[in-house]
Parts: sequence; C-alpha cells; structure tokens
Amino acid sequence: DGSNSRAFCYLSDATIAFFIVLLYGTNGEAYNVANPLCEITILELAEKLVKLFPDKKLKVEKVAKASVGYLESKNTRCSFDINKINLLKWKPAISIEEGFYKTILSYE
Repeated sequence: DGSNSRAFCYLSDATIAFFIVLLYGTNGEAYNVANPLCEITILELAEKLVKLFPDKKLKVEKVAKASVGYLESKNTRCSFDINKINLLKWKPAISIEEGFYKTILSYE
C-alpha cells in the first residue's frame, strides 16, 4: 500500500561518510549512515517521482495487494540513529529530489 517508509541516502553522501569514518572514526566501532531528512513513504516517493519527471507522463496506481503466499511485515519504518557519525562532523548534503533526479538521469 506504499505506507512503509525508508530514509534514502545518496551515494556521494554515503561515500563521504565512509571516508570520514575510515579517517576519523574509532577502530572497531559501527556507524550508521543515513539521511533522516530524506525519510519518505514508498507512496510519497512514487508521487514525488511523477512530479520530478512530468515529461515522462508517469502515474501512480494503487493496486489491491494479493496477500496469498506473503507474510505481512510489521516493520513499516526503517530509520537509523546517525548521532555518532554526526560527532565526526558528517552530514548529508543531497536532497531526495536531487538524488533521485541525478540517479534517473544517469540511466538515460
């Protein structure tokens, strides 16, 4: 139904984060890399992509889901605490619109 949400992080933001952790992180520690400002439901993302590419004449159709053979997921939100990597002065720079725009254009 598109209600599950995810926090997308553009590849260049993630790559910079990986290098910051490599250079300045504490050995043996784990760091979450995510962009909490880019948390969006799958339905909202589909609608945003339609608006980003009006010339493609895309549309969002909701199709009744067939529940046969699939388990219902209780995990509707996937978000990460990025406070630890923020202490290393990293923060994401690419918006969800810019990230998806660049990604889709790269396939054309």
